[in-house]
Amino acid sequence: MTAFPSASGHIQQQQQFQMQQGYNQMQMQQQMRIQNQMQPPQMQNVSTSLPNSAINYSINTNNNQVPNNMSAPLPSQAAKPVKGSTAALPGKSVGPSKATSHTVSTPTPALPIEEVRKLLNDCDWVDKTMWAARQIFGGQALNGFLRSTATVQRVKKQRARQTASTRAKQPDEQATDEASGKRDADAISLTAEENLKKEIMNARTAKKLKTELESGLEFCEFMHETIRNIISDINPLFVPPPPLGKELPDLRNGKMLAVGVAPTMPLSMSHNMAVSGQMSASTIHSNGQQLPPSSPMQSKAANAPRTNEVPPSYPHGSSLRKLRKKKLPPNSEPAPKLSEFDETGKKRYPKKELLHRVSHILRYRALREGDLVAARPTSRELWILAKVLRNYPGFPMSPDDFLSLSESKKDNLFREKVLIKDVEQKNDGSSVMVDRKLVLPLPRNFSEAADWGQRVKKGSRVYAMYPQTTSLYPATVVDNSTYCRDDDDIIVVEFDGDEPDSTGMIPKCHIPARFVTIIPREFAASNPPSATNKKKGGHNDAPHSTVVQSAAAAMLDSDAFGNLDDLTFDDALPALDGFDDLDFDLFGG
Repeated sequence: MTAFPSASGHIQQQQQFQMQQGYNQMQMQQQMRIQNQMQPPQMQNVSTSLPNSAINYSINTNNNQVPNNMSAPLPSQAAKPVKGSTAALPGKSVGPSKATSHTVSTPTPALPIEEVRKLLNDCDWVDKTMWAARQIFGGQALNGFLRSTATVQRVKKQRARQTASTRAKQPDEQATDEASGKRDADAISLTAEENLKKEIMNARTAKKLKTELESGLEFCEFMHETIRNIISDINPLFVPPPPLGKELPDLRNGKMLAVGVAPTMPLSMSHNMAVSGQMSASTIHSNGQQLPPSSPMQSKAANAPRTNEVPPSYPHGSSLRKLRKKKLPPNSEPAPKLSEFDETGKKRYPKKELLHRVSHILRYRALREGDLVAARPTSRELWILAKVLRNYPGFPMSPDDFLSLSESKKDNLFREKVLIKDVEQKNDGSSVMVDRKLVLPLPRNFSEAADWGQRVKKGSRVYAMYPQTTSLYPATVVDNSTYCRDDDDIIVVEFDGDEPDSTGMIPKCHIPARFVTIIPREFAASNPPSATNKKKGGHNDAPHSTVVQSAAAAMLDSDAFGNLDDLTFDDALPALDGFDDLDFDLFGG
């Protein structure tokens, strides 16, 4: 007798069969997923005619493997695979793959930047635009510049933690958050942060950071090149303007310039290139410019009007001194007491000689802390505006006795040097010691400046501060009694080296009397340039126009990524806040 299964047994068999079927289906799906993941990416010549495929690749700016997060897919495209590639064609499997119990992921291979450039050349402008936009706005995963700056900050923080862990903790540093294990960042002062930067920065770390930043700049160069190609593809008749200089500065042979705008011709290149015939080959920088050591002229177009140069017929910013309503108070500084007449009542010296003697006495007067002076801190003939940092005594004798001393005795009397600091230097460790004879005092107030200005008659040779700089250059006085600006008396001068303008006249500059001092007679600059040299632009060996053109070419050639500085220091972009001055310091800028 045959036994038939019950209804409950039949239902149980159906359930087991369905479970086995579902399990087999899951196994097949898992094998297909693993097979797709194991399949290598396709490397193809990009063409827009074949759809339904994609290319995943990354830009390798260092010609080696890079992290997986650098990969950025191009828009959907397809074409023939590259010769020699092992990539599988669409719809064909590479081969059977064994099922495993875990998911296997393979990193996307990184392409060198030259390979990426070749692939982009075969794309149309739409695909190029989509790819470039994703690279630029894709965050740190795709933007090489953001990624390099983030890596720099991460390396610096790691070095900071390593340095902090090796130091012995002070009692007040042990109060930490036990829950999170993080120290309070607000407890570190700005001074401590600066000291920490010095401690964590060594040669190895600096080299690593420099390599990362170079990679970021190379990414910016490639994006700039791609955008220019997109513009050319959109309208072949439109030619994008050429760059001002090199697309990427040679960071291994030169310094990176952290500039925000393209440099233009300064007010007067002659004062950057030469100083009253004292110019030598050592005064020219490698880029063809001669700038004051700490206060380069502000960039301004060559054809822009000079607001600081005021012709007597049209004084911009200056007014007639006789129309000034406010009278200056009397000069409170002691005037030199010099015997002008002898016992018989005759003048001892001619007027011009008397002025030079008075200036000589004022030149060696006592210096007070905080006084502004004209100083020459180096062997070059370049005078800067500086501040006295320590009191310096004057001569302990009468003016007549002091004038009778020989030069050797004066040098012995003032053998101690003067401690000064360039007014453009902000840090405290920038003070220098300068010989007393290379420090020329300047007026301490408006009233004293007015008195000193009366002594610099027409034709006098003076050091005057050139407009928009803190450097003083030799000049000849044209007028000292006509103009003023508020409480400042104005001295009108002609600087050595200035060429005649279109009207044939040498430009005249209006300089406040507080920044004008008489040139000592023993200096070579006290003699005015000859008429021949004056036509050539001072004592320059080369014509002025040639010097200006070569300097301008050097300035334009040295400019690179000018607008990059505006981007990296924009407070409106929080993603770039970490790119600080320390990163630019690695390039020597």
